[in-house]
Amino acid sequence: MGLVDLSTAHTNWNQFWFNNWIGHQGIVQAIAKQKHVQLTMYDIDPWIDEDKDNIIARHFQYHNEMNFVLGIGGQDLSVLDFKDPNAVQQWVWQHFNEHQAANAALRL
Repeated sequence: MGLVDLSTAHTNWNQFWFNNWIGHQGIVQAIAKQKHVQLTMYDIDPWIDEDKDNIIARHFQYHNEMNFVLGIGGQDLSVLDFKDPNAVQQWVWQHFNEHQAANAALRL
């Protein structure tokens, strides 16, 4: 499985978030197979605006756990200011870089 499209903030945030969830599934499965470590599968999809803070928190746990197992340095992805388009794009780019590093470490 290659890196799903997470490099840009789509006009459809739900599609971006679905791609993100698929990416995390692949990473968790590869870690289990290659590293023999079972990570938690967090409920982050579908995106629900009213639950966005909890979804972002669960998503951040995905990153903390995968980064720890893979020895990847991570960014603070626990905060996302949806009102600032530049902040969203910066978050998306940092997020993409972590997925890219995880995929490279796992040779996906």
